[in-house]
Amino acid sequence: MITVAAVWTGLMLPIYRDLPPTVASHFDARGNPNGWMSKEMFVIVEAAILIFVVGQFLLVPFLVRRLPNSLINLPNREYWLSDEHREETLSIVGSYFEIFGAAILVFFIVVNQFVYQANVSKTNLSSSMWFIVVGFLVFTLVWLIKLIREFKVN
Repeated sequence: MITVAAVWTGLMLPIYRDLPPTVASHFDARGNPNGWMSKEMFVIVEAAILIFVVGQFLLVPFLVRRLPNSLINLPNREYWLSDEHREETLSIVGSYFEIFGAAILVFFIVVNQFVYQANVSKTNLSSSMWFIVVGFLVFTLVWLIKLIREFKVN
């Protein structure tokens, strides 16, 4: 996940230089810009989102390790959080969170590229963006199903 965040940072530096002084930062469902901000504020907001996402997906597994079992909701909780399985379970949860966090960051990078292209070319957001959104939703569904199946008791 840190690697993906570094990629975002590396991509944002040249993007910042090319952005117009006022950036279209919000688009309607048809890709028409309907919200703007300064390029400085755009980069600050993007960096804040990046820090929040990375922080959240690194912090949640750390916090879950310190929670009592009664506050952790997962299938077959008694089995998976028993003393003999708790470490394995927390390792699995941590791995899944890392994968999902990286996927969100990749999605974030791709969306930023679409926004960048729309701003530099002064066009609407590409309709291809919907394929990215649907693809991410499919990934999320598959990820969730795999996570739930991971905690079946054989």
